[in-house]
This record gives sequence, C-alpha cells and structure tokens, in this order.
Amino acid sequence: MPVPLFEQSVFINCPFDPKYQRLLHAIVFTTVSLGLVPRCALETGEADLRFQHILDLLQKSKYSIHDLSRFAGEGEANLARMNMPLELGVAIGLKLCRKRHRLVVMVQNVPEAKRKAADYEYHRFISDLSGNDPLRHQSTPQSVTREVYSWLTTLDEIVNPQPSGEAIFAAFPAFQKNLANHKKAALRKLIWNDVLKAAAESCPKIR
Repeated sequence: MPVPLFEQSVFINCPFDPKYQRLLHAIVFTTVSLGLVPRCALETGEADLRFQHILDLLQKSKYSIHDLSRFAGEGEANLARMNMPLELGVAIGLKLCRKRHRLVVMVQNVPEAKRKAADYEYHRFISDLSGNDPLRHQSTPQSVTREVYSWLTTLDEIVNPQPSGEAIFAAFPAFQKNLANHKKAALRKLIWNDVLKAAAESCPKIR
C-alpha cells in the first residue's frame, strides 16, 4: 500500500487483546470511513524493533487516539498495561515540541452515580492529565464509533460531504463480515493491511 500522508495519518494507541479487538476495529473503521489512515504498532511483526517503529509512526502521524480504559492491574500478578501511557507520553512530547500533533484520550465510561469516584481514580492514575476531558465509551463498538467520530469530524483534514456516525455504525457488521472473509483467505492470519482493505471495501457510500 502507498505510504499515507502525514496529514491523513491517525496513530491508534490501544490494547490488542481479543477482548478489545472489536473496539479496535470500530476505531479503524470510523477512521477509514472519514478518509483518514489508521496507523499502529500492528503494522510490523518485528517485536525487537516495535518501540522504534512506534516512535516512527507517531512522528509520521498528525493525529493520535489513546485509549486508557485498561489502566487497572490484571491477572494473578495484577500487572497494569503501561504501553498505552508510554505511547501517550511520546505523543504529548510531539504536541509540545512541534505544535502540529493533535491527540485525544479515551477512557471507559461509568454510571453517573459512580462518576465522581471513577474520575478521581482516573486522575490519580495519571494526574498530569487533570483538567483534560477525555472521550468516554461504554466498551461497545457503537459507543467507540460515536466518540471517535465526534472527535475526528473536528479535524482540519475532514472534507464534506462525509458519512454520518449512524451510517458508519450501520456498515460496521458488513466490515466485520468482510474482515472474516479476508481472514479465511489468509488462512486465519490477518495482517494490518488486510484490516485496512476490509475497512476501505466496507465504507458507507455518500449519497
């Protein structure tokens, strides 16, 4: 695939585990449907060079989306995932140094009755972001589509006319089906370009 332009590139910083996969796909599909190009660490399979690759991708992306909804410890060892805060820190550094990088943070939403306690927990986890209002999703493809769409449509590179958030989410099942077909053709081993191709083939048409 051709190398995307800096102005069209959106770096995605999120978990890659199976439980999060449909949310990642929602971010990717919304981004592609609005004419932008998702970039992330999955573009390379070289684990030894992954962080250098992430730095390179961030520098080549004008925008970035950072989902910090998995900040709590997991498993028997109760280990938290630190890759997402690390990559967010790099993005903030780029924003401060060259002023051309724009980023947004996402966190998991909670019921209104628990919102105050959850906000405190979030700010305690990464207190330097106090005063910034993150996007909030309910860990569903629909809510992720809604929040990512609401932010992406404020960017300079979005050109009208564009599909509505409703149209994008309505086309999401077709994208998932197309993705399954690509996975079958690849003997159940998808690469990042397969995901982007499936998204581009499934985007809602503007009438």
